[in-house]
Amino acid sequence: MEAKSHWLGIDAHDEVLMRRLMRVRDDFRADDLQANFHVQEAQRIVDEERARKQALREANKDKRDALARAKEAFQNRILQADESEDDENAPKSNVTPSDDDDDDGDDDDGDDESQDDSTDDDVASG
Repeated sequence: MEAKSHWLGIDAHDEVLMRRLMRVRDDFRADDLQANFHVQEAQRIVDEERARKQALREANKDKRDALARAKEAFQNRILQADESEDDENAPKSNVTPSDDDDDDGDDDDGDDESQDDSTDDDVASG
């Protein structure tokens, strides 16, 4: 480089000044790169912290929802157990489910119809 600068007409003093300027320029570039790195690193840390907090919020919400569903299921199971105990302790009736299905609301059991038919026959024959 010295030979080049000699042929270009740059003396030693100017070369020293140019080298100092290049070092200063390189130092500024390094400072800029380092500052950009620190800014990006700080932003990355902030973003990670936000993501961590959001993940914790979602995990806590999922946990609360799961606990609420478990509590509801447990309460339903307790209610079903109580109902089954009540059914077991209740006195049993003599009425079978098939007898209840035929009930249309009247208590005459169809006996009057056969008596009515016989009286109609008597009237018709007489």
